[in-house]
Amino acid sequence: EGNAGTVRYEVTVNAEGRANGCRVVGSSGHPGLDTTTCNLVTRRARFDPARDDTGATVAGTYSGKITWQIPQD
Repeated sequence: EGNAGTVRYEVTVNAEGRANGCRVVGSSGHPGLDTTTCNLVTRRARFDPARDDTGATVAGTYSGKITWQIPQD
């Protein structure tokens, strides 16, 4: 579709380091890019789980951004 833009997102990460939720906190202005970003991050991202004061793994969050660009040939 020729869309480009930056999507800012926040992912919830479970105690095993897997993304189990995503929300867009800054839209690219293109709903398809926003949805694709969360779908890809949720499916592919792996994290080292957060740890509490005792060293036990706990759930946490991660914020990031993805910039979608159309390559210039």
